[in-house]
Amino acid sequence: MNRLAPLRVLGILAGLTASAGAMAERTVTELQPQELPAFVRQHPKVVVQFTSPDTRCGYCVGADKLFTEGVAQAGMDGWKYVRVQWPRWNEMPTFAAPVQVWGVPDHQVYEGGEYKGSGGGRAKSAAALMASIASKMAGPKPTVAAAPAPAPADMTPEVRNGLRYYALRKVLGGAVHECERQHHGNKPVYAPKLLGWGNLHAAELKLGTQAMFSTLGAKQDPYSDEVARQAAQVIERLAKGLGIVEGQPATLEQCERLAGSLDTF
Repeated sequence: MNRLAPLRVLGILAGLTASAGAMAERTVTELQPQELPAFVRQHPKVVVQFTSPDTRCGYCVGADKLFTEGVAQAGMDGWKYVRVQWPRWNEMPTFAAPVQVWGVPDHQVYEGGEYKGSGGGRAKSAAALMASIASKMAGPKPTVAAAPAPAPADMTPEVRNGLRYYALRKVLGGAVHECERQHHGNKPVYAPKLLGWGNLHAAELKLGTQAMFSTLGAKQDPYSDEVARQAAQVIERLAKGLGIVEGQPATLEQCERLAGSLDTF
């Protein structure tokens, strides 16, 4: 009997095990909303796609396939890639800390149980999506080159107004989410009012979102400074007008006033 045969078998098995491990890093695991917070706390490096199969969410259509393709091409060792969906895109679940979601689709990066940033929403290609996600990660980045991004639109008054509403949704969405988390648990009370505000300004929000998406993969982002400036103004207005200070718990009265005054923003 050839004594080297068992060694060859062991070598083959080891290779298959290593290959299976590598493939595991390049797959997307489906989780229920209630499962995600614990998963994020338990695993040191997690990328989460939030989306919905609801066809009424235009940017959600095909986002799952794009993310799966990107992970298959450029998933990184040591990272877990997961997807969380809910049937109706505008009936967003309430997540326990450290997870916070303001819109779909979104791609969030968590390290050590902490939120590190968003890789953005729907991208132009799988490569562009993974490059945007990688920009929020610490350590080596994937070597897959991002597809050329379309040239950003000029800063016209219409684009500037769209960016204003993009910033408004970001700040107001965060404040509303915190109000529901602090005062209403898992029961969505203020979200329908925020949804109504979003429907009322759908055209402006679409323009602002498209402008921000056009910068994915670009070397220069001509819009981030404007969004940051607009967001700072909203944060200041919330503090002065409603007493809601970023990073500090809001009272129930303040949250009620915020929900009742969304149409003034």
